Amino acid sequence: MHRSIYDVVVYNSKIKIDGTFKATNKLLSKKWCYIHFSISDLKGLQSIPEIKICDSTYTLELDREDIREKYNYNRNGGYFEYSSNTLTAKIKLPENIVEGQDLKFEMNLNIKGTKEQTFEPCSEMTTLTIQSPYPHPSFIGDFLPTKRDVTDAGFSAEWSVLGINVASNSDGMGVAFVNPSDPYLQSERTSKYGFLIIALVFVAALLAEFISRKEINIVQYAIVGLSLVLFYSLLISFSEITGFGLAYLISAIMTTLALLFYFRRMLRNKAAYFVGGFVGLMYIINYVIIQMETFSLLTGSLLLFIMLLVLMYFTSNMNKPNTKPTIEE
Repeated sequence: MHRSIYDVVVYNSKIKIDGTFKATNKLLSKKWCYIHFSISDLKGLQSIPEIKICDSTYTLELDREDIREKYNYNRNGGYFEYSSNTLTAKIKLPENIVEGQDLKFEMNLNIKGTKEQTFEPCSEMTTLTIQSPYPHPSFIGDFLPTKRDVTDAGFSAEWSVLGINVASNSDGMGVAFVNPSDPYLQSERTSKYGFLIIALVFVAALLAEFISRKEINIVQYAIVGLSLVLFYSLLISFSEITGFGLAYLISAIMTTLALLFYFRRMLRNKAAYFVGGFVGLMYIINYVIIQMETFSLLTGSLLLFIMLLVLMYFTSNMNKPNTKPTIEE
């Protein structure tokens, strides 16, 4: 789904809820009983929810003020905690129900939402199963799935949570639908290597200074660092309009050319092309890494370590006399 220049992940879920509760003496002594159900955002409901109990169907509606005043207890005390999103159904149990009998209930919901869907366990034993054709899930909440299977064709996951595991401030369990093409997410992954890339470019600049025998002062180093940091601002700005791939290409070319001309003017030596080529190579490596979903961190760290070894080799003789190489025009 598109909203302005942004892509938003939306879902349409069909939810089936079923379970049992015991008919207690207190429950049977009441003429009418009330069942309550909460949804964090009622705007996502696509149809009026109904619940089936003991072969009778009841409609869930927003709780009335008289019910709220009479039954407004917190969950820790064994009663339902009301909110502005609480749905209530008034039910009447059959007369042939006996104390201790298990009463079955079931309901179906059709809910639309964005980004994530979570569920809060609130029984002695809660079992949740989610199946979706979406291939990029991120499991969230206080409870991770006991079983999960993620493929390019979608995913499935199962949760089993005991009531004694649930704290009063539990974040529940569920799934977030990650958009791997989200420019902000990809920019965040790119920035994880930012500090190391900036450090290596500074080392390359130091090597170019050594080769050209031209001194680079602290102000010029600061401007180099500023241009490397500005790359990430350019990346986010362009990616909102052009998409991440093209935005990365434009930002990398702009930054590389700017640094190349800057070092060319500072050093007036072919060593400037070494720095420009090194910066471009770092951006290419970084782009390849962030396109990998598996082993990206390991691959990136190893490649950057190899680059560091190369720079260490070329700078190892900097303090030795009469060993400075010179590259003339």
